[in-house]
Amino acid sequence: MITIDARTLREPNPTGVTEVARQCIAHIIQAYPDSRLFTGDTVRSDTISNVSLLLRLTTIERQACVFNEPSVVFLPNTHFIHTERGNVQVRVVHDLSFAHAPQWYAPRVRLWHRAAHAVSGLHEADFLIAVSEWTKRDLVEFLHIPEERVQVVHPATPRPQGGARPTNLPLKNEPYFLFLGTLEKRKNVRGVVEAFEKIKMLPALRDHHLVLAGRIGFGGPSAHALPERVHQLPYTSIPEKWWLLKHAAALVYPSFSEGFGLPPLEAAAVGCPTIISDCTAVRETMGDASLQVSPYDISQIAMAMEAIVCERQLTSVLKIRGFERAAWYSAERQRSALLTVLERAHAAL
Repeated sequence: MITIDARTLREPNPTGVTEVARQCIAHIIQAYPDSRLFTGDTVRSDTISNVSLLLRLTTIERQACVFNEPSVVFLPNTHFIHTERGNVQVRVVHDLSFAHAPQWYAPRVRLWHRAAHAVSGLHEADFLIAVSEWTKRDLVEFLHIPEERVQVVHPATPRPQGGARPTNLPLKNEPYFLFLGTLEKRKNVRGVVEAFEKIKMLPALRDHHLVLAGRIGFGGPSAHALPERVHQLPYTSIPEKWWLLKHAAALVYPSFSEGFGLPPLEAAAVGCPTIISDCTAVRETMGDASLQVSPYDISQIAMAMEAIVCERQLTSVLKIRGFERAAWYSAERQRSALLTVLERAHAAL
């Protein structure tokens, strides 16, 4: 029997982590129809000070104990949790940036990570699922977790959906570069804006715009201080996201830290060229299907954006390689790897 912490699916602003959790939960329910879903109150970083909410927390283990039998407990994301003896805990690890570079997170989020015992919880888990080899190496080398406890289960490329043009997109038919995700320091959004500023007056790019699709996060640029031809869309639905990806000149995604990097894979699935960091897990995810740049070098990011527009043969190659890369990350591959871990967990009960 498997008890699943499904609280992350109730987050008001779904992210790539939410999508990976949804994929894993769907595979588990299909393979183990008697699985139990725990969907109790979701505690987010912005409610950490709400003491009454913390006191109302119901642990997964209390729900599992109603059945008077041990359970495999599947945790797709970090949340408040206490594992009782007799249960086997399987935890998904998306990245360790919160431990590597806490300065990239708002104080309330740092408090959340400490209160939720984000690091010690990884040491206590019986099995860890890393979303990439990069993240697995981080767990083994940075946190000194035994390698045999960590299994890589790559996310699957989300299936493209029919698109819907965002109603708040302030463009007609002008070409645009796209950033997709939370506009925060860790994602290097300011670097994307600065790179665009360096090239936007070049003859080949005079008509191009930059669209930042995502809510403002910690250390991100102010929506009221964006330069000319740079636009922020604070919220996009899933159909609107796919529309933006399908019509963008390129997705520009030079993050300082990523544990996998789902947006570039989504872009590749619909033929959108991508520009990514050369020093994060996205390099592993995308391989030679993206232009790789140093996130610390604004000139490199700018030159890559210019190359996407000016070198059509390069763009065609990136699109072909992108389709192949997106197809490799299949739901079948993900399901097989995930169920292998869960079989080991059941054997440990």
